[in-house]
Amino acid sequence: MGPQCTRADRNLLYLYSTFIGGVIAAYFIVPSVAQPFLYSFVGVATVVALAYGGRKGRPNGAAWRWIAGGIGLWVLGDAMWTGADVLGKTLPYPSFADVLYIVGYPMLIFGVWRVFESPGKSLTRMLDTGIIALGIASFVWVFLVEGVIEQAGAAPLQMLTAADGPTMDLVLLAVLVRSAFIRQARSVATDLVGLAIGLILLTDLVYAKQSLSGSYVGGGWLDAGWLVGYFTLGASALIGHRVKRRVARAARRNPVLPIRLIFTLLGALLVPAVFIGELILGRSVDYRAAIPTTVLMFALVTVRVVGLMRQHISQVDTLVLREAELAESDEKFRSIFDNVSEGLYQSTLDGRLLTINHAGARILGFDSPEEALLLEATSDIYVDPAHRVEMVKALEQYGRIKGYEVEVRRTDGEAFWMQLESRLITSPTDSRKIILGIFTDVTEKRRLESQLRQAEKMEAVGQLAGGIAHDFNNILSVILNNGRFVLKDVEEGSQSHTDVQEMVDAADRAATLTSQLLAFSTEDSFAPKVLDVNEVISDMKVLLGDTFKKNVRFEMLLDPELSNIDMDRFQLEQLIMSMAQNSAQAMVDGGTFTISTANIDPAVQGGSSDNKERVQLSITDTGIGMEKEVSDRAFEPFFTTRQIGEGSGLGLASVYGIIERSGGSVSISSEPGIGTTFEMSFAAAL
Repeated sequence: MGPQCTRADRNLLYLYSTFIGGVIAAYFIVPSVAQPFLYSFVGVATVVALAYGGRKGRPNGAAWRWIAGGIGLWVLGDAMWTGADVLGKTLPYPSFADVLYIVGYPMLIFGVWRVFESPGKSLTRMLDTGIIALGIASFVWVFLVEGVIEQAGAAPLQMLTAADGPTMDLVLLAVLVRSAFIRQARSVATDLVGLAIGLILLTDLVYAKQSLSGSYVGGGWLDAGWLVGYFTLGASALIGHRVKRRVARAARRNPVLPIRLIFTLLGALLVPAVFIGELILGRSVDYRAAIPTTVLMFALVTVRVVGLMRQHISQVDTLVLREAELAESDEKFRSIFDNVSEGLYQSTLDGRLLTINHAGARILGFDSPEEALLLEATSDIYVDPAHRVEMVKALEQYGRIKGYEVEVRRTDGEAFWMQLESRLITSPTDSRKIILGIFTDVTEKRRLESQLRQAEKMEAVGQLAGGIAHDFNNILSVILNNGRFVLKDVEEGSQSHTDVQEMVDAADRAATLTSQLLAFSTEDSFAPKVLDVNEVISDMKVLLGDTFKKNVRFEMLLDPELSNIDMDRFQLEQLIMSMAQNSAQAMVDGGTFTISTANIDPAVQGGSSDNKERVQLSITDTGIGMEKEVSDRAFEPFFTTRQIGEGSGLGLASVYGIIERSGGSVSISSEPGIGTTFEMSFAAAL
């Protein structure tokens, strides 16, 4: 797009078109004596329009100024002939008017050439134009012009003057032919220039034919070709490039360069072909013209060939440089692709893997990306293949999915959770839709999130249980104290004494339950001190043994080098006792109860949050075990799998509260029919 066309510019174009159109129409109505004046008036108006268009700053405005100069010299030459006719005089041949014509041609040619060319980037195009023009001019001179002029018996200067018009017209024709192969945007202005020059050349051709046959009559309809050509040139300058550009057909064709070189080659071959043709036809060759013309053509072709060689070398260097840059870029991309920690992949919509990086192959359990690409369908790795169908539907609907978590399997059958971010793209090679995505293993992340949710839930329940336990404990204190006072006043053995004793026993059991609630809620008294866990366990050996039936074997595997821990002794004993009671209830039909201790080296075990040595207390039974759904809820308060009245569901909950208060951690591993292991770890005392 050029500058915006203003209302004033449009009005000027309409005024020019209407007025000059009327003058051209009047040209064929007025008497012949007035026609030369109207002809000159159209020429002057054209020059003014061209000069105005160049001065207005149109794109490549200098081109229209050069055209204005060439047309202006022609109009001045015509004015000299008109003046001579009015004065009844005859100008000599050649005259100063012919000089104006001769000088005006190069200016017009250069201006037209500049219209179609980009300044500073057209040396090779100018060489091509010169070669084509020299070849065509040689052919026309030898076979069409030279013989006619010789028959007319004209002097050498007259011959040169007469040959100037046809020769320059051929150069203009070469410029137009050459412009058809220029890769740049066109506009209405450039199209009008081509139309105007083509019309002028066609009119010159008809004029030359009529002049040679003696049938040309001035003031006839042939003059319309020149008049309309002038008018069209002026209109092109006023329009400029202010209208929307449209891409030239040549710019959309790939083989422009070969076609241009073919025309250039044909133009170069015309010069030797012309002189060889003269020899074949038995005509005498004017070596005074043939040799300089051939030398000039050879020079032009040599320069053009050298330019082509340099262009080819430059293109090769550019290609080599681009290939090196592409290889470097590909290497950088491959390095990132292979070393990123997330899995990257491409797959077809039907599930066939196209590309996968090393991290992706490793996450899926493959030894290499090549092995992963042998996977027939990615749907095979989904625990539920319907999830992949849902993912593909979402991609087709929205084009992208983010944060999609799905359970999949590795090659060894291990299930894990994978988070996907994928988008649907078009393959650059075959235009088919493919899936581009990134995935990560979020199994550990989900486990930690689950633990966090569990801890938050336990904390909330603990706060509630602590508040209830405090209030309930106050009530129980009143019941127990008054019950004991009543027992002293009631005769032993009486029914009243028995009833009150049952009430006191029930209150004691309720007090025990309250202690468990307080232990779970972390509201109970807590007095940590340095403890030897082995010593505490040894002191409880008899008590622990009495907890189990005779069909249960009791084992202790205590590390003699065990480190001490900081913990409240009473709560450690309560923890061990609660775990033992839980195991006893799981081994109704007998089994083995094992309690073991060991030191944990954080460097060997993968480190800990405080990077300190830890003490591990493990309790294992070979009881009925638990399903995963049960073990995940084992520490929840009031959760129990026993019948109503057989347990409060606070035993393991209080254990969890004690461990948390002591800065420890606990994990469960259990299988139905095999047994359960609780592993608790505490920081070693300094």
